[in-house]
Amino acid sequence: MKPSKSTLAESPISQMLSDAAESYDLIGDIAEIRVPVNLDFKKQCVAQAIMQTQKCVKAVFRQVGGVSGEFRLRRLEWILGEKRTETVHKESGCLFRVDLEKCYFSPRLSFERMRIAKLTQPNEVAVNMFAGVGCFSVLIAKFGGARKVFSVDLNPVAVDFMRENVRLNRFSDRVVPILGDAKGGDSCVFAGCGGSCCYAFASKGF
Repeated sequence: MKPSKSTLAESPISQMLSDAAESYDLIGDIAEIRVPVNLDFKKQCVAQAIMQTQKCVKAVFRQVGGVSGEFRLRRLEWILGEKRTETVHKESGCLFRVDLEKCYFSPRLSFERMRIAKLTQPNEVAVNMFAGVGCFSVLIAKFGGARKVFSVDLNPVAVDFMRENVRLNRFSDRVVPILGDAKGGDSCVFAGCGGSCCYAFASKGF
């Protein structure tokens, strides 16, 4: 989400701060900002401007670099507000509990998640590789009509949140959380499950 110049200008913070943040994402009640290194000294002011204009925001963190490592995690630097990285994000009528420091999550994939969900057909079996906290899986179950969704991720913390999100959105009968390595072939056990099968891959792009 890009902070509009008009929105920031309406706050007590100067118009110039709109140029300090390249963009920011709202995830539940947490904002993640991207501030160039050469404007690092303005990060506190940017955080203040966001919390003044976005009343729902309770904490602001700065993204430090891109996603990395086996679990595709992003290092976060606390800037302002509550010192917590766990939140509940609402998307397409579904609720997703996530810890942004311990699990991969990107609100920028919301349109892609819905696009993939609507591509699945009735009676299909979907296998969601690199499922994270289960966003693709839950949306496929809700909007795609798949009779079963196998939801695989290697991160045990993400799988715990996935199990909670499946229960939270009442799809325990159709979404099956699995702790495993999709790249290592753990999902091959689903090849003989019957019916047509589609595969969803969580993007690493954001």
